[in-house]
Amino acid sequence: MTNVSEQVAGRLFIAVGLGEAASMELERWQAEAEQILSFAKWVHPEDYHITVQFLGDTSQKVLDQLIPALKEAVREVEPFSLELSGTGTFGTANAPRVLWAGVRGDIPALENVVASVLKVTEPLGFIPEDRPYRPHITVARKYTGQAGFDIEGTHILQPMEEIAWSVDHLVVYKTHMHQKPMYEKLALIPLA
Repeated sequence: MTNVSEQVAGRLFIAVGLGEAASMELERWQAEAEQILSFAKWVHPEDYHITVQFLGDTSQKVLDQLIPALKEAVREVEPFSLELSGTGTFGTANAPRVLWAGVRGDIPALENVVASVLKVTEPLGFIPEDRPYRPHITVARKYTGQAGFDIEGTHILQPMEEIAWSVDHLVVYKTHMHQKPMYEKLALIPLA
């Protein structure tokens, strides 16, 4: 019999959500983009987020330690503002693996939150990624078009309105593979 504390709580990550108006604008833009751009998988609008740290499979015991650690990490962090800002891709230019919406605003505050989170998750066994932090909102994955992808050629898409929102909490999400929406909110961690 498996001990409850050893049970896997799930495949988890920590993120910042979007404000309602920003999410609605991104959903509008995505609906238009889906008619023009060929990607294998489009993100469900309820799954829009900016990843702070991917955790992977996490036991219930570690999750029980993680929540108070995160609360402590951000208890003195004031809410800050972010804003939708353009689009881009990761991967090869003509066949990207990710289409994303960019963010701007108080990026130093977001980076401070990331640093605070990494500081409290490392003692729990989570290793920070080896690459620089690049805040973004994934919109689609795996380009499947026959012609090479040309983000500049998407000028027929209306630009995304640059809507701002206030970040006042973190979210711990659990992933449910092959479901839509794919992410379940397990915990909200308020900022100061």
